Amino acid sequence: MDNKEIEILMIGLDSAGKTKLHYTLKQGHVESTIPTLGYNVETIEYHGNNFTIYEIGGLNTVRILRNFYTENKSAVIYVLDVAEKERFVEAKEDLHNVFECNSNLNNAVLLVLGNKLDLCPEFDLSSLAEVLQLGDLKQKWSVHGISAVSDGREKLCEIFEILLRMLKEKDNKTE
Repeated sequence: MDNKEIEILMIGLDSAGKTKLHYTLKQGHVESTIPTLGYNVETIEYHGNNFTIYEIGGLNTVRILRNFYTENKSAVIYVLDVAEKERFVEAKEDLHNVFECNSNLNNAVLLVLGNKLDLCPEFDLSSLAEVLQLGDLKQKWSVHGISAVSDGREKLCEIFEILLRMLKEKDNKTE
């Protein structure tokens, strides 16, 4: 999958760390952020591929915007704050709603990022698949842990490697 244009929808509940992750991937360092009241779009070049990330704010009143940005997306990154276990049910409902309401995403791969592992280093990432009922989704999915604040850009760019691998596996199955 060399020299590809890959469009990604990055979503999650408010305060999950989407914007910090987005800026760290783009700029290589953490910016102080405020809640995203709309969306941010950045293209990040990585190993000859252009990843255009459409990050949509997670506030309940802003989530409706997602529906306008689902066309031609190869992947969905769902960012989840692992320190807010009380919001896992809301996150599950939100995630499933996105895929149920957007047939444009039927062929997209899903990467769930458990963020803020620096705050909960003992968190069991393997439990997220069950909690979010990922097995009920049609999409190929994977779960990984990050810290948008303490992981450096190099470590966070592993996200692109994971997505490239997932997309290649998906493409090989459809050939």
